[in-house]
Amino acid sequence: MPATEITAGQLADLIIQKLSNKIEPAEKPKLSRGLDALAQKLGVSISTVVRLKRTGVFGDSIKQNGRVILVDLDKAIEYYFDKTKRKQRR
Repeated sequence: MPATEITAGQLADLIIQKLSNKIEPAEKPKLSRGLDALAQKLGVSISTVVRLKRTGVFGDSIKQNGRVILVDLDKAIEYYFDKTKRKQRR
């Protein structure tokens, strides 16, 4: 059908159909503030989590700005159990 013969309703339906196919809801990372939630999730003490954080076990799953610590729990657990993803400390 030529573009000049399309009605406004048909054009709107076509645009909505094309946009709905491409937009997928992105999963938000499960963030926690502080290391206590990570310690509880792993079943270890907070001092153990601090020691592991210092050695780089959790990779980039822990962000720290001053005294504020944000932890991506899913990513941290993935790093904890998958030794191939860990950073090697030098």
